[in-house]
Amino acid sequence: MVESKHQIIMSLKKDIERIFQKNTGYAEPEHAINQAESLKTLSIDLYTDSKRFVYELLQNADDSVLPNSSVKVGIRLFDDFLVVAHTGKPFDKRDLRGICGVSDGTKKNLVEKTGYKGIGFKAVFGQSQKVTIYTNGEYFRFDSGYNFSWNSKWGDNQEKWEKENERQFLFPWQIIPIYTFSKEVDERIHTFLENGEWTVATIVLLSKGKKDVKKAIEQLSSNVNMFLFLKNIEKLDFDLGTPNVVTLHRGQDGKAVEIKQNGHVKASWILKTITLKVPNDVKSKLKEERNIPEKLLNANETELTFAAKIGENGIQKLDSNERLLYSYLPTEETKYAIPVLVNSSFVIGANRETLHEDSKWNQWLFENIPSELLKWIAELVKGKFGHQAYELIPSKSIILNSLGSAYCMGITNSLESISFILSNQKDLIRINQAVIDFTSISKKAFITEDVIRSFVMKKFGRGTIHTNPFLPYTDFGKKLKDIGVACFEWDDVSKLMESAIFLKSHSFSRNIQLIQYFKQLCNTEKPKNITDAVIKKWSFILDHKNLLHHPANIYFPTPDDENWNDPNSEISFLHRDVQKWLLQKPEMRAWLEQLGVIEKTDLSFLRKTIIEKASTYSTYENSVPTVLNIFSLYVKRTIGKEELNELSELKILTQKGSLLPAKSCYFSDAYSPRLKLESVLSDDVFISCDYMQNSSENKEEWRRFFKMMGVKEGIRTLSYDETSRYNLINSYGFKKDFFEEGDKYFQPAFTNFNADKYSNLATLTFLSKASNDSFSKIFWSDIIDNIILQDFNSPTIAYWGNHGYAGRSTGNKVANYLKWYIKKHPCIPTVMEICYEANNVFLNSEDIINISDKYLPVFNGVELSPDWRSFFDFKTSLELSDYLQLLKNIISDRTEKGTTKIENNERIQLIYEWFLDSCMNFDETEISLIKEWSNEFYLPDKRGNVFKCGKLNYFIDGDASFLVFRPIGYCLSSILTSTPNGWPTFRVSVL
Repeated sequence: MVESKHQIIMSLKKDIERIFQKNTGYAEPEHAINQAESLKTLSIDLYTDSKRFVYELLQNADDSVLPNSSVKVGIRLFDDFLVVAHTGKPFDKRDLRGICGVSDGTKKNLVEKTGYKGIGFKAVFGQSQKVTIYTNGEYFRFDSGYNFSWNSKWGDNQEKWEKENERQFLFPWQIIPIYTFSKEVDERIHTFLENGEWTVATIVLLSKGKKDVKKAIEQLSSNVNMFLFLKNIEKLDFDLGTPNVVTLHRGQDGKAVEIKQNGHVKASWILKTITLKVPNDVKSKLKEERNIPEKLLNANETELTFAAKIGENGIQKLDSNERLLYSYLPTEETKYAIPVLVNSSFVIGANRETLHEDSKWNQWLFENIPSELLKWIAELVKGKFGHQAYELIPSKSIILNSLGSAYCMGITNSLESISFILSNQKDLIRINQAVIDFTSISKKAFITEDVIRSFVMKKFGRGTIHTNPFLPYTDFGKKLKDIGVACFEWDDVSKLMESAIFLKSHSFSRNIQLIQYFKQLCNTEKPKNITDAVIKKWSFILDHKNLLHHPANIYFPTPDDENWNDPNSEISFLHRDVQKWLLQKPEMRAWLEQLGVIEKTDLSFLRKTIIEKASTYSTYENSVPTVLNIFSLYVKRTIGKEELNELSELKILTQKGSLLPAKSCYFSDAYSPRLKLESVLSDDVFISCDYMQNSSENKEEWRRFFKMMGVKEGIRTLSYDETSRYNLINSYGFKKDFFEEGDKYFQPAFTNFNADKYSNLATLTFLSKASNDSFSKIFWSDIIDNIILQDFNSPTIAYWGNHGYAGRSTGNKVANYLKWYIKKHPCIPTVMEICYEANNVFLNSEDIINISDKYLPVFNGVELSPDWRSFFDFKTSLELSDYLQLLKNIISDRTEKGTTKIENNERIQLIYEWFLDSCMNFDETEISLIKEWSNEFYLPDKRGNVFKCGKLNYFIDGDASFLVFRPIGYCLSSILTSTPNGWPTFRVSVL
């Protein structure tokens, strides 16, 4: 029996010695070595953090509490010895067995205990080779330097065995307790333990890393939040040279913890502990896991505890470095942005630093965190913390792993199902039942909450919301909006007034109040975004037909207008009762005039209604009278170019009865435009003649009038800047092939970029129709006479690549679209009455016309200036292939008798002259080309009859009267008779 200052208990000496004998009595030395190496790996490799072993000792202290008491901890440093002592339950036989084993701890099956692995204490061996335990006046130690006896059953001696087996012998000293007498312990340590109230202590000889351990403990003692979830420790007395006492004051209800350091409040927290029932499906899934501890595998319930930080102003958001996950003591998991500290029985790694991401248990806990957190917010928001509880609303995790996904799923499932938002009526409602009115306009009697509620229901497509859905104004409006609460904002006011919901309950008396309210808003600083410029775009003024209009679309009647109140009028005038009110409120009338409400005259109607709504004003019924009225104002010089330019979007009638914007129309031939297109184009783009009616004598005036509105009288250039490739193709009709050309691709390194945006890209109206020869003639004639060529000679800029690089900011010069188009598409008119690509067309020079006439694609247009010649880059001379084609075409165009036409004789002669004059210089390729041609085609004889080339003869002496076939060259030119050597090339025999 050992008597101590605490109590009288049985000595552990015999139990220690028995375990010593058992844990050294291995049948084979290899068994001891294997166990020793395993424990070495467990102690060192798994516990890399210098303060982790202190956590484990604190955890043991917290779990050692005696009934109806608390635990105090003292930490001291005596030279190289660290002492961690506590006042909890002393060791008994079961505790001794647990600390000397692996996975045989006393807590592994107790859900209420912090530890469960049975290996936590082994962390201390990662920092020390000698650890002494003090319990109730007795000592025992684990000592790597102890001289364990060699068992003679294993061999003669240890040295010989090691030599023979080439292996160092080790005992698993970490599980071999050595009874130690008090005199073997440092006297200072013994005195500290005996003179204090300590019942248990761990004495660690810091064999390495003393500075690291001391630094780690200092950090631990300064970061007092680390102790928040300890259940039973109330005081931690650190003294590593400087006294530092941390105390934890827990409220009687367990819902608050105040942490003090040296008597000063360091942190305050409120806590919420929830007991979760473990569902059967989760239990089934856990059976498939390897890492699940047995006590969790068998658990029917578990605890989840939240801690919210309390600052001077109430609940306070956690900093990013505070967002730790706890398994009673902190892990190293900081990546999950949960707004509270969370403590639970997470499945963690053996080092207690990380969570198992794939654990179904952890995933289940993570999925439950948001819902339980929202339920807690619902409690807090009705208490003293009020709306500050919204600080704890969880946001979806951006961590893409199974735990992050489970957390996000938990948020999604719980946000709309849990009532945690406090309404104006102090009811708890769900986010899909609530409305935030950022304007406070719902409180106005001339609007009412019912109207705003109905509007929001329709806007958000919610079949029903709470009867009293409105929330009080708080600083958390944006946060609630972000999680899905329906909002009514200033941008919605104009839409509200345009809705049938609003108009149904509106009256002239309410309209007067509304006008006064809006004027008041414009005269105050808040809200800053509500000004005259904004309100003038809102439809808020009641007209004589009980409809709402914006100021630009409503008028005061003139004093002499007796018919203004006609309910069938297309013009809107202020409601009669609103007008009467304004007579007594001149400052209100002046404000409305400032916004745009004026007396109705033809000119004011044009400027304020027609121009304002130019794109939508015209109808089939009003188009002609509207344009006639505008023309009348123009003729009177009441309006001019400025007003007419603003009417380019006004839709006007076409000859075929459609309504098109003026800027999209062309003059029909009746208006005598510069270019008469109506006869050659079937497009529905030509202005109706109905506008001129009997005013044909003013045709020129009408033309000037419509031109100012944007009507075109010829081909126009269309230019595009900063336009995407997609829109250029799909919206503006550019050919896709242009953007696939090689000069539109760029490869600065390894990546090949295709330009996706262009500037300075120009084309022509009706370019795609220029393949029609009859249209093409007048098309190019108008262009050459009226369009500046410079528009198509400047290069296009292509933008490509990533932002921040030159390809994206300054771009690269690429081919001009029109120059590319004329080379790739048959759009040039020729004398053959067929359109060709520009590079296959001949210039219409006198020499080319004389020899080719209509038998080659010669440009059929006006004489070109040098600049236009350069642009088209037509062929300027004939080559061998051209002469052969020309000869083929001429001979193919024969009389009814099958002979060549007389008017072509001289042309054929000129071709022969060129052939025979050039034949001496033909190379082999050219000779082969002629021979190939002569195999298929024909030549005429002297009389114009056409024969295969091989059946013609040339008589060198000129007397061919006896020949049936004679070449036409026989009697046409002395040149032919002087150069007979060219004929064999055409397979013509020379006799």
